[in-house]
Amino acid sequence: MLTMSVCFLMLAYGVDCTSRGLALLLMCCIGGAFGLSISGFLTSLLSLAPNFIGIITSVSQIIGFGGRMATPQIITHFKTVGTVEEWRAILLVYSVMTLLSAALFLIWGSGEVQPWNSHKGKEIKLVDLRRESKTLVDREVQAQTER
Repeated sequence: MLTMSVCFLMLAYGVDCTSRGLALLLMCCIGGAFGLSISGFLTSLLSLAPNFIGIITSVSQIIGFGGRMATPQIITHFKTVGTVEEWRAILLVYSVMTLLSAALFLIWGSGEVQPWNSHKGKEIKLVDLRRESKTLVDREVQAQTER
């Protein structure tokens, strides 16, 4: 998220009409950083409450769609003609919002399984899939050597 925020700032203040290559590079960096952050976002949802992943994902997607629907409204609020100053204000808003969301997650975010994940007081056993798959492979190899 910090990478995206810095790239938005660099687009706002470090790029002009003559540096199209730099603008393209920064946009690619923003896209790559977004891809990395969204995969962490989806993984953290699964880490919070595996039993309720469907509900949590649905609620977070609804909130995300609200943000996506607000984006054109934010842009039209700032952009009337399309001058550099208008685009600079838009990029600054994106940079601040990205930095703010990262700061909020760093302060209050967690990747720990939440206590409300338990179903009716039952303890849920988490399985180490790497160990289980290695055991299955070992059994299959042993069965092949016995034949």
